[in-house]
Amino acid sequence: MKTILIIEDYPSLSKLYAKEFQRQGYNVIAAIGANEAFATISRKRPDLVILDIRILRRGEVYRLKELLSSGDRVPIIFNSDHLSCSELCGGADLCVLKSSDIEALKAKVKELLGN
Repeated sequence: MKTILIIEDYPSLSKLYAKEFQRQGYNVIAAIGANEAFATISRKRPDLVILDIRILRRGEVYRLKELLSSGDRVPIIFNSDHLSCSELCGGADLCVLKSSDIEALKAKVKELLGN
């Protein structure tokens, strides 16, 4: 079972994402903020990261990528409510505009994880 790490500061969204991805057969780990995300990665390496880009500062995004760079590559999806989401995508595999309809996000996860 593939593991998705969700880094999201809104608990209601985090729960919604977790429920939807668990329903699709993924193991889901949620983290709020950089420290919790880094600690989680050190314990359990995810297969994919969904990141609310506003949570991490630029240096923390690079640290996240460094932590994920050893071994097999871990894709990162920036999930943002910014209209300029595409401008923020440096360092991400994909960028998805945050919405209450998470079908686009689910499709991108499926595309990156291949199942």
